[in-house]
Formats: sequence, structure tokens, C-alpha cells
Amino acid sequence: MTNTNSNYLKHYPELQRCIEGGQKQATKNAINIGKKLLIIKSSMKHGDWIPFIKDNFGVSIRYCQNCMRLAKTPILEQYYKYGTEWLLARLREGADLSKLGVEG
Repeated sequence: MTNTNSNYLKHYPELQRCIEGGQKQATKNAINIGKKLLIIKSSMKHGDWIPFIKDNFGVSIRYCQNCMRLAKTPILEQYYKYGTEWLLARLREGADLSKLGVEG
């Protein structure tokens, strides 16, 4: 018995919707985390931020920085489906994610 692509592709549309939905939700979560981190960081004294993150959250400083960058950047919601890694890569390239037409 041989498997053909058609056996796999019949699940493609539903899988694609699930993946995009998961990426979109993860992006929304990262932006919300970033907004909260920005508020907290703005109220801290210099030198308190990194120990606070390490002592309380068990995530990397880079993760926090990425969330804050996403929170500070105007991004059209239509790009959320590509996920945080894609968005951050486009931002590193200098893309304007507040406009249509960004491909990657």
C-alpha cells in the first residue's frame, strides 16, 4: 500500500487554519505580555529589571525583549497568523508591519 500526497493533502485546509489560528493567538499573547512587561519595567529602578525577570518568571531576557518589541511596534493584525518568529525576523530586516504588502 502506498501513500500519496492526496492522502495527506485532504487534511491540509483544516490543518492550515489550526496552525494560523495558533500562531495568531501566540502572537496576541506575546504582545499582551510585552505590554505588561513594559509597564512593570518603566516603574523599576535601573538594575532591578533582569533580576526581577530571572527571579519571577523563568523565561529568558531575550524572550521578554522580543515580547516588548512586538508590543511597541505597530503591526497589522493580518500578520499575526505568521507568528512571532516571522514578525521579529521582518522587524530585524526593517519591514514596516503597519502596512500591507510585507512578504517573507
